Amino acid sequence: MRRTARRTANQFQIEVTANGVVQPALITGIAANATSRIVTGLTNGTTYTFKVRAVNQVGLLGEFSAASNAVVPSNPGPEVTTSNPLSGATGVGVGANLTVTFSQVVTGISGNSVILRNPAGTALGSGLAFNAVTRVLTVNPNVNLLPGTTYTLTLLGTLPGGGAGIRNAAGLRLANTVITFTTALDTTAPTAVINPVNGATGINPNVSPTITFNERVLGVSGTTVVLRNSVTGTQIAAVVTINAGGTVATLNPTANLARNTEYQLTVTGGTTAIRDTAGNALAGPIVTTFRTR
Repeated sequence: MRRTARRTANQFQIEVTANGVVQPALITGIAANATSRIVTGLTNGTTYTFKVRAVNQVGLLGEFSAASNAVVPSNPGPEVTTSNPLSGATGVGVGANLTVTFSQVVTGISGNSVILRNPAGTALGSGLAFNAVTRVLTVNPNVNLLPGTTYTLTLLGTLPGGGAGIRNAAGLRLANTVITFTTALDTTAPTAVINPVNGATGINPNVSPTITFNERVLGVSGTTVVLRNSVTGTQIAAVVTINAGGTVATLNPTANLARNTEYQLTVTGGTTAIRDTAGNALAGPIVTTFRTR
């Protein structure tokens, strides 16, 4: 608070009134040639008025001036003004980035203060980018979220243990904020591409056919991925595996296939067979044939 005073005394004093109550401690020692004084230590949201009086060289006090206009200091901390998705939103895209807009420019954004969790409470790795011009934080999950699943995005102004998290330049902290949302249900059936392709010829007898899915699938096994001799119908002994991402299945015969022989690969979908994580079954069964050289 600045208060202009006339240079007619040896010193000045300021009396502070807070919410109508005169404070016992005067602000003293203000030089006679001062034209203003910054009053520190005020409380946000409190109504203040100020009076000034002069002190001459022998310590005699003048009368207090009339009270200043009432002022209410305010320096609020940062707030979340909006987010995408909003808390409580449903039908959120599994591959969409998340954004949060703050009322002020903030610091302290890190993997400790911005945490995306799945329903099990596990934190998911995400890229974080803050635009100081728009005050928008973008959260980019490292992998697509699961469909039909509820997630929480937690923004911490105060970290566990009391440390500072998201805050403004003055050090005022964001109130800890939780945004909850649910991703859209997946109703699209997975698709597959098989190698060797249907009708292929001249295939090496030591081939290990692969099935590449367009999304993560469940239910891949030796009963849902089967290779047979097309003529005899005999199932070929093989080990069926799937990669860590759940998108590529490999059928590895335990012995080389016979030469110049046609084989049939059958990939079976169903609610208890090959399906995506939302339960959508692979259309099929998919049947392809190929001939060894």
